[in-house]
Amino acid sequence: MADVSIEAFFASCPEMLFVANAEGRITQRSAALSRRFGAAELTLTALAHAGALSGLAGFLDALVAGGQPAEHTFQASDGAALRCHAQRATDGALHGALHPVAAAETTPNSSGDGRPAASEGGMTARIERRLLRALMDNLDMVLWAIDRDGRFVYHDGKGLAAAGMKPGQLLGLNIFELYDGGGDEIRSAFTGAASTNSEQQHGVHWDNWYVPAKNERGDVDYVVGISLDVTAAKQAEEALKRQLETVSQQQRAIQELSTPLIEVWDKVLTAPLVGVIDSQRASSLIERLLDEVSRAGARFAILDLTGVEALDTSTASHLIQLLASIRLLGAEGVITGISPYVAQTMVSIGIDMSAVRTCANLRDGLRYCMAKLA
Repeated sequence: MADVSIEAFFASCPEMLFVANAEGRITQRSAALSRRFGAAELTLTALAHAGALSGLAGFLDALVAGGQPAEHTFQASDGAALRCHAQRATDGALHGALHPVAAAETTPNSSGDGRPAASEGGMTARIERRLLRALMDNLDMVLWAIDRDGRFVYHDGKGLAAAGMKPGQLLGLNIFELYDGGGDEIRSAFTGAASTNSEQQHGVHWDNWYVPAKNERGDVDYVVGISLDVTAAKQAEEALKRQLETVSQQQRAIQELSTPLIEVWDKVLTAPLVGVIDSQRASSLIERLLDEVSRAGARFAILDLTGVEALDTSTASHLIQLLASIRLLGAEGVITGISPYVAQTMVSIGIDMSAVRTCANLRDGLRYCMAKLA
Protein backbone atom coordinates (compact mmCIF):
# COMPACT_ATOMS: atom_id res chain seq x y z
CA MET A 1 0.00 0.00 0.00
CA ALA A 2 2.88 2.35 0.85
CA ASP A 3 4.49 1.68 -2.54
CA VAL A 4 1.21 2.47 -4.30
CA SER A 5 0.94 5.75 -2.37
CA ILE A 6 4.49 6.76 -3.28
CA GLU A 7 3.90 5.92 -6.94
CA ALA A 8 0.67 7.89 -6.89
CA PHE A 9 2.47 10.81 -5.28
CA PHE A 10 5.20 10.83 -7.96
CA ALA A 11 2.58 10.52 -10.69
CA SER A 12 0.43 13.40 -9.50
CA CYS A 13 2.93 15.83 -7.89
CA PRO A 14 3.31 18.99 -10.03
CA GLU A 15 6.92 19.44 -8.85
CA MET A 16 9.95 17.95 -10.59
CA LEU A 17 11.04 15.51 -7.87
CA PHE A 18 13.70 12.83 -8.05
CA VAL A 19 15.52 10.13 -6.15
CA ALA A 20 19.04 9.37 -7.43
CA ASN A 21 21.87 7.11 -6.38
CA ALA A 22 25.34 8.33 -5.38
CA GLU A 23 26.44 8.28 -9.04
CA GLY A 24 23.62 10.65 -9.98
CA ARG A 25 21.45 8.09 -11.84
CA ILE A 26 17.79 8.90 -11.30
CA THR A 27 15.98 5.86 -9.93
CA GLN A 28 12.62 7.50 -9.24
CA ARG A 29 11.09 10.70 -10.58
CA SER A 30 7.86 12.56 -10.74
CA ALA A 31 5.73 12.74 -13.86
CA ALA A 32 6.51 16.46 -14.08
CA LEU A 33 10.23 15.69 -14.43
CA SER A 34 9.50 13.07 -17.13
CA ARG A 35 7.34 15.54 -19.05
CA ARG A 36 10.17 18.07 -18.97
CA PHE A 37 13.07 15.79 -19.95
CA GLY A 38 11.47 12.68 -21.39
CA ALA A 39 10.78 9.19 -20.04
CA ALA A 40 14.13 7.62 -21.00
CA GLU A 41 16.65 6.69 -18.32
CA LEU A 42 18.28 9.85 -16.94
CA THR A 43 21.18 10.98 -14.84
CA LEU A 44 21.29 14.32 -13.05
CA THR A 45 24.27 15.46 -15.08
CA ALA A 46 22.37 14.65 -18.29
CA LEU A 47 19.90 17.37 -17.35
CA ALA A 48 22.59 20.05 -17.58
CA HIS A 49 23.83 22.05 -20.54
CA ALA A 50 27.37 21.09 -21.60
CA GLY A 51 28.77 24.31 -20.19
CA ALA A 52 27.19 23.64 -16.78
CA LEU A 53 28.32 20.03 -16.38
CA SER A 54 31.40 20.68 -14.26
CA GLY A 55 29.53 22.91 -11.81
CA LEU A 56 26.67 20.44 -11.37
CA ALA A 57 29.06 17.50 -11.03
CA GLY A 58 30.96 19.35 -8.30
CA PHE A 59 27.70 20.13 -6.52
CA LEU A 60 26.69 16.45 -6.57
CA ASP A 61 30.11 15.33 -5.30
CA ALA A 62 29.86 17.79 -2.41
CA LEU A 63 26.29 16.65 -1.71
CA VAL A 64 27.33 13.00 -1.51
CA ALA A 65 30.32 13.85 0.68
CA GLY A 66 28.69 16.40 2.96
CA GLY A 67 25.22 15.10 3.60
CA GLN A 68 23.83 18.59 4.29
CA PRO A 69 20.89 20.14 2.39
CA ALA A 70 22.18 22.30 -0.45
CA GLU A 71 21.08 24.03 -3.59
CA HIS A 72 22.69 24.77 -6.94
CA THR A 73 21.49 26.78 -9.93
CA PHE A 74 22.56 25.58 -13.37
CA GLN A 75 21.70 25.88 -17.05
CA ALA A 76 19.57 22.96 -18.21
CA SER A 77 20.02 21.15 -21.50
CA ASP A 78 17.06 23.07 -22.94
CA GLY A 79 18.76 26.41 -22.15
CA ALA A 80 16.58 27.38 -19.19
CA ALA A 81 17.84 27.92 -15.66
CA LEU A 82 17.00 25.35 -12.96
CA ARG A 83 17.63 25.40 -9.24
CA CYS A 84 18.29 22.03 -7.62
CA HIS A 85 17.43 21.54 -3.92
CA ALA A 86 18.72 18.20 -2.63
CA GLN A 87 19.95 16.25 0.38
CA ARG A 88 21.65 12.91 0.89
CA ALA A 89 19.48 10.36 2.69
CA THR A 90 20.76 7.94 5.34
CA ASP A 91 20.89 5.14 2.74
CA GLY A 92 23.15 7.25 0.51
CA ALA A 93 20.47 8.13 -2.03
CA LEU A 94 19.96 11.73 -3.16
CA HIS A 95 16.47 13.17 -2.66
CA GLY A 96 15.72 16.45 -4.38
CA ALA A 97 13.59 18.73 -6.49
CA LEU A 98 14.18 20.94 -9.51
CA HIS A 99 12.60 24.38 -9.78
CA PRO A 100 12.60 26.67 -12.81
CA VAL A 101 14.37 29.96 -12.16
CA ALA A 102 12.37 32.88 -13.47
CA ALA A 103 14.13 35.46 -15.61
CA ALA A 104 13.33 38.09 -13.00
CA GLU A 105 15.43 36.13 -10.50
CA THR A 106 18.50 36.12 -12.70
CA THR A 107 18.34 39.40 -14.58
CA PRO A 108 16.93 42.68 -13.19
CA ASN A 109 14.26 44.25 -15.41
CA SER A 110 11.81 47.11 -15.50
CA SER A 111 14.05 48.98 -13.08
CA GLY A 112 14.76 52.01 -15.21
CA ASP A 113 18.47 51.21 -15.28
CA GLY A 114 18.64 50.40 -18.97
CA ARG A 115 18.48 46.61 -18.47
CA PRO A 116 16.16 44.53 -20.70
CA ALA A 117 12.47 44.21 -19.86
CA ALA A 118 11.03 40.91 -18.56
CA SER A 119 10.24 39.65 -22.07
CA GLU A 120 13.93 39.84 -22.93
CA GLY A 121 15.26 38.85 -19.52
CA GLY A 122 15.38 35.11 -20.14
CA MET A 123 17.48 35.44 -23.28
CA THR A 124 19.77 38.00 -21.65
CA ALA A 125 20.21 35.74 -18.62
CA ARG A 126 21.17 32.82 -20.85
CA ILE A 127 23.68 34.98 -22.72
CA GLU A 128 25.15 36.22 -19.45
CA ARG A 129 25.49 32.68 -18.13
CA ARG A 130 27.12 31.59 -21.38
CA LEU A 131 29.59 34.47 -21.24
CA LEU A 132 30.36 33.72 -17.60
CA ARG A 133 30.87 30.05 -18.44
CA ALA A 134 33.25 30.99 -21.25
CA LEU A 135 35.29 33.15 -18.88
CA MET A 136 35.50 30.44 -16.21
CA ASP A 137 36.44 27.76 -18.75
CA ASN A 138 39.17 29.78 -20.46
CA LEU A 139 40.70 32.09 -17.84
CA ASP A 140 42.80 30.95 -14.89
CA MET A 141 40.19 32.12 -12.42
CA VAL A 142 37.86 30.81 -9.74
CA LEU A 143 34.40 32.24 -9.22
CA TRP A 144 32.90 31.56 -5.81
CA ALA A 145 30.20 32.87 -3.52
CA ILE A 146 29.50 32.55 0.20
CA ASP A 147 26.41 33.24 2.29
CA ARG A 148 26.31 35.34 5.45
CA ASP A 149 27.48 32.36 7.50
CA GLY A 150 30.61 32.12 5.37
CA ARG A 151 29.57 28.88 3.67
CA PHE A 152 30.32 28.31 0.01
CA VAL A 153 27.22 28.25 -2.19
CA TYR A 154 29.12 28.43 -5.49
CA HIS A 155 32.61 27.25 -6.42
CA ASP A 156 33.76 26.82 -10.02
CA GLY A 157 36.33 27.85 -12.62
CA LYS A 158 39.37 26.70 -14.60
CA GLY A 159 41.74 28.07 -11.95
CA LEU A 160 40.75 25.29 -9.53
CA ALA A 161 42.95 22.84 -11.43
CA ALA A 162 46.13 24.74 -10.48
CA ALA A 163 45.14 24.40 -6.82
CA GLY A 164 44.44 20.67 -7.21
CA MET A 165 40.72 21.14 -6.61
CA LYS A 166 37.49 20.22 -8.38
CA PRO A 167 34.47 22.44 -9.13
CA GLY A 168 32.10 22.50 -6.18
CA GLN A 169 34.61 20.88 -3.84
CA LEU A 170 34.13 23.52 -1.14
CA LEU A 171 30.34 23.75 -1.33
CA GLY A 172 28.85 23.85 2.16
CA LEU A 173 32.23 24.46 3.84
CA ASN A 174 33.03 27.61 5.82
CA ILE A 175 35.59 29.95 4.27
CA PHE A 176 36.62 31.41 7.64
CA GLU A 177 37.50 27.93 8.92
CA LEU A 178 39.42 27.01 5.77
CA TYR A 179 41.47 30.15 5.12
CA ASP A 180 43.21 32.78 7.21
CA GLY A 181 43.54 35.39 4.48
CA GLY A 182 40.78 37.64 3.18
CA GLY A 183 38.66 37.66 6.34
CA ASP A 184 38.64 41.43 6.75
CA GLU A 185 37.88 42.00 3.06
CA ILE A 186 34.99 39.52 3.14
CA ARG A 187 33.46 41.09 6.24
CA SER A 188 33.83 44.49 4.62
CA ALA A 189 32.03 43.22 1.52
CA PHE A 190 29.08 42.12 3.68
CA THR A 191 28.76 45.78 4.73
CA GLY A 192 28.52 46.75 1.05
CA ALA A 193 32.14 47.73 0.32
CA ALA A 194 33.98 45.91 -2.47
CA SER A 195 37.69 45.29 -1.93
CA THR A 196 40.71 43.40 -3.27
CA ASN A 197 43.82 41.68 -1.98
CA SER A 198 46.64 39.39 -3.09
CA GLU A 199 47.64 36.19 -1.31
CA GLN A 200 49.15 32.76 -1.79
CA GLN A 201 47.00 29.68 -1.21
CA HIS A 202 47.48 26.06 -2.35
CA GLY A 203 50.89 27.03 -3.78
CA VAL A 204 49.23 29.53 -6.15
CA HIS A 205 49.43 33.33 -6.17
CA TRP A 206 45.94 34.87 -6.35
CA ASP A 207 44.61 38.36 -6.97
CA ASN A 208 41.20 38.40 -5.26
CA TRP A 209 38.17 40.65 -5.67
CA TYR A 210 35.37 40.59 -3.06
CA VAL A 211 32.04 41.95 -4.32
CA PRO A 212 28.80 42.35 -2.32
CA ALA A 213 25.72 40.75 -3.95
CA LYS A 214 22.58 42.59 -2.85
CA ASN A 215 18.96 41.47 -2.94
CA GLU A 216 15.99 43.56 -4.07
CA ARG A 217 15.87 45.27 -0.65
CA GLY A 218 19.48 46.34 -0.96
CA ASP A 219 20.73 43.90 1.71
CA VAL A 220 23.91 41.90 1.07
CA ASP A 221 22.93 38.22 1.01
CA TYR A 222 26.13 36.89 -0.52
CA VAL A 223 29.70 37.89 -1.20
CA VAL A 224 30.94 36.97 -4.66
CA GLY A 225 34.64 36.28 -4.98
CA ILE A 226 36.77 36.36 -8.11
CA SER A 227 40.20 34.79 -7.66
CA LEU A 228 42.62 35.17 -10.57
CA ASP A 229 45.70 32.94 -10.78
CA VAL A 230 48.65 35.34 -11.25
CA THR A 231 51.39 32.81 -10.49
CA ALA A 232 52.96 33.13 -13.95
CA ALA A 233 53.05 36.93 -13.67
CA LYS A 234 54.57 36.73 -10.17
CA GLN A 235 57.23 34.31 -11.37
CA ALA A 236 58.02 36.58 -14.33
CA GLU A 237 58.23 39.57 -11.98
CA GLU A 238 60.63 37.74 -9.66
CA ALA A 239 62.73 36.60 -12.63
CA LEU A 240 62.89 40.20 -13.86
CA LYS A 241 63.98 41.38 -10.41
CA ARG A 242 66.75 38.77 -10.40
CA GLN A 243 67.84 39.87 -13.87
CA LEU A 244 67.88 43.53 -12.82
CA GLU A 245 69.92 42.65 -9.74
CA THR A 246 72.36 40.73 -11.94
CA VAL A 247 72.64 43.70 -14.30
CA SER A 248 73.20 46.01 -11.32
CA GLN A 249 75.96 43.75 -9.99
CA GLN A 250 77.55 43.61 -13.43
CA GLN A 251 77.43 47.41 -13.67
CA ARG A 252 79.12 47.71 -10.28
CA ALA A 253 81.78 45.23 -11.39
CA ILE A 254 82.35 47.18 -14.62
CA GLN A 255 82.66 50.44 -12.68
CA GLU A 256 85.18 48.87 -10.33
CA LEU A 257 87.18 47.49 -13.25
CA SER A 258 87.02 50.81 -15.12
CA THR A 259 88.50 52.65 -12.10
CA PRO A 260 90.56 50.23 -10.02
CA LEU A 261 91.85 51.31 -6.61
CA ILE A 262 95.46 50.22 -6.13
CA GLU A 263 97.53 50.42 -2.95
CA VAL A 264 100.87 51.19 -4.67
CA TRP A 265 102.74 51.81 -1.41
CA ASP A 266 102.07 51.46 2.27
CA LYS A 267 99.30 53.98 3.09
CA VAL A 268 99.26 55.25 -0.52
CA LEU A 269 96.22 54.58 -2.78
CA THR A 270 96.10 55.27 -6.51
CA ALA A 271 93.02 55.63 -8.72
CA PRO A 272 94.02 55.68 -12.41
CA LEU A 273 91.23 57.34 -14.40
CA VAL A 274 90.75 56.53 -18.09
CA GLY A 275 88.38 57.85 -20.74
CA VAL A 276 85.54 60.29 -20.24
CA ILE A 277 84.68 60.98 -16.60
CA ASP A 278 81.00 61.91 -16.32
CA SER A 279 79.07 62.87 -13.19
CA GLN A 280 77.75 59.35 -12.56
CA ARG A 281 81.20 57.80 -12.81
CA ALA A 282 82.68 60.56 -10.63
CA SER A 283 80.02 59.98 -7.94
CA SER A 284 80.77 56.25 -7.92
CA LEU A 285 84.51 56.98 -7.65
CA ILE A 286 83.97 59.31 -4.68
CA GLU A 287 82.00 56.70 -2.76
CA ARG A 288 84.44 53.86 -3.43
CA LEU A 289 87.59 55.88 -2.84
CA LEU A 290 86.42 57.39 0.44
CA ASP A 291 85.38 53.96 1.72
CA GLU A 292 88.78 52.53 0.80
CA VAL A 293 90.72 55.47 2.34
CA SER A 294 88.83 54.94 5.59
CA ARG A 295 89.18 51.15 5.53
CA ALA A 296 92.90 51.09 4.71
CA GLY A 297 93.83 54.10 6.86
CA ALA A 298 95.56 55.64 3.85
CA ARG A 299 97.68 58.79 4.20
CA PHE A 300 97.61 59.69 0.50
CA ALA A 301 95.19 59.18 -2.40
CA ILE A 302 96.56 59.83 -5.89
CA LEU A 303 94.09 60.61 -8.72
CA ASP A 304 95.96 59.93 -11.93
CA LEU A 305 94.32 61.76 -14.88
CA THR A 306 96.85 60.62 -17.52
CA GLY A 307 94.19 58.70 -19.49
CA VAL A 308 91.35 61.22 -19.06
CA GLU A 309 90.10 62.52 -22.41
CA ALA A 310 87.62 65.17 -21.28
CA LEU A 311 86.42 66.86 -18.12
CA ASP A 312 83.33 69.04 -17.72
CA THR A 313 82.43 71.58 -15.04
CA SER A 314 80.30 69.19 -13.01
CA THR A 315 82.93 66.43 -13.02
CA ALA A 316 85.72 68.85 -12.06
CA SER A 317 83.61 70.04 -9.14
CA HIS A 318 83.12 66.42 -8.07
CA LEU A 319 86.88 65.88 -8.05
CA ILE A 320 87.47 69.02 -5.95
CA GLN A 321 84.79 67.81 -3.49
CA LEU A 322 86.52 64.43 -3.41
CA LEU A 323 89.84 66.02 -2.48
CA ALA A 324 88.15 68.02 0.29
CA SER A 325 86.48 64.86 1.63
CA ILE A 326 89.83 63.04 1.62
CA ARG A 327 91.31 65.81 3.77
CA LEU A 328 88.46 65.44 6.28
CA LEU A 329 89.43 61.75 6.62
CA GLY A 330 92.98 62.77 7.59
CA ALA A 331 94.60 61.99 4.23
CA GLU A 332 95.93 64.12 1.40
CA GLY A 333 94.72 64.03 -2.19
CA VAL A 334 97.19 64.36 -5.05
CA ILE A 335 96.35 64.84 -8.74
CA THR A 336 98.82 63.62 -11.38
CA GLY A 337 99.00 63.41 -15.15
CA ILE A 338 96.86 66.44 -16.09
CA SER A 339 96.96 66.75 -19.88
CA PRO A 340 97.24 70.15 -21.62
CA TYR A 341 93.63 69.89 -22.83
CA VAL A 342 92.28 69.07 -19.36
CA ALA A 343 94.45 71.86 -17.86
CA GLN A 344 92.98 74.38 -20.32
CA THR A 345 89.48 73.16 -19.51
CA MET A 346 90.04 73.60 -15.77
CA VAL A 347 91.40 77.12 -16.22
CA SER A 348 88.61 78.14 -18.62
CA ILE A 349 85.86 77.02 -16.23
CA GLY A 350 87.54 78.70 -13.27
CA ILE A 351 88.51 75.68 -11.17
CA ASP A 352 90.85 76.80 -8.34
CA MET A 353 93.66 74.22 -8.00
CA SER A 354 95.90 76.34 -5.74
CA ALA A 355 95.12 74.27 -2.66
CA VAL A 356 95.62 70.94 -4.46
CA ARG A 357 98.95 69.17 -4.82
CA THR A 358 99.58 68.35 -8.51
CA CYS A 359 102.39 66.40 -10.14
CA ALA A 360 103.37 65.93 -13.77
CA ASN A 361 103.00 62.18 -13.70
CA LEU A 362 102.25 59.23 -11.43
CA ARG A 363 105.95 58.60 -10.72
CA ASP A 364 106.44 62.15 -9.40
CA GLY A 365 103.26 61.84 -7.34
CA LEU A 366 104.43 58.60 -5.78
CA ARG A 367 107.87 60.11 -5.07
CA TYR A 368 106.15 63.03 -3.33
CA CYS A 369 104.08 60.71 -1.11
CA MET A 370 107.09 58.54 -0.21
CA ALA A 371 109.07 61.60 0.77
CA LYS A 372 106.24 62.73 3.04
CA LEU A 373 106.05 59.30 4.64
CA ALA A 374 109.83 59.09 5.28
